[in-house]
Amino acid sequence: MYNQILDERNEQDLDEALHTCVYGLLIKLPPTLDQLRVAGERLLLDAVEPVEKELKTKH
Repeated sequence: MYNQILDERNEQDLDEALHTCVYGLLIKLPPTLDQLRVAGERLLLDAVEPVEKELKTKH
């Protein structure tokens, strides 16, 4: 479900997230687009998907 966020079809969304990091949240250590994509993938794998899986088993 959330993997579509990192899909190439949503490149504009990823570009907006990168802009937010580079010019705001992470201005002192801005990530590259590839680094942001990898961080997003890790977040999905390590946090979002386990929570989704847990929720599915409870219903």
